[in-house]
Amino acid sequence: MQYKKIIITVAILFVAVVITGLALIKPSNDVVYVNINKVFNDFQMKKELEAQLTSTQQSRKLILDSLEIQLRLMSSEIESGNTDEDLQHRYKSYGREYMLKSEKFQEDNQIQTSQYDQQIWSQMNQYIEDYRKAHNYKFILGANGEGVLMAADKEYDITDKIIEYVNERYNGTQ
Repeated sequence: MQYKKIIITVAILFVAVVITGLALIKPSNDVVYVNINKVFNDFQMKKELEAQLTSTQQSRKLILDSLEIQLRLMSSEIESGNTDEDLQHRYKSYGREYMLKSEKFQEDNQIQTSQYDQQIWSQMNQYIEDYRKAHNYKFILGANGEGVLMAADKEYDITDKIIEYVNERYNGTQ
């Protein structure tokens, strides 16, 4: 009888140790991750700068479209037999202007896109660092499905919290 009590006591202690051990093995919340592409795309600053870029690109396109219409009209006149040297000179001048503006606008669009992306990433990274410090995380990993973090338990995904935080900080409400 005594032997059975000892076995039951040992079994209960064993189960208690296993449960305690499993609780201690559970990973801490010192390391979390975010879907960095989602944070970037949902960041209000990105949306605003993207709208500015689109507006600028549309304005530039209108300028080019206007030049193209003028070039087509002049081309039609020249093709119909108008041999006016002034018209031909203007046609060549507009053609050069169109090509130069087209190249310049394309280059400016690329530069502006790059500058905006750099501003967005810089601001977003600062906000994420502030969030990390405020919540005492040791690491916030960026997941993008391209090798940085391929997979993780969803319980450590703080993407939505980060999106809310960076947008509140950007809008001055945090």
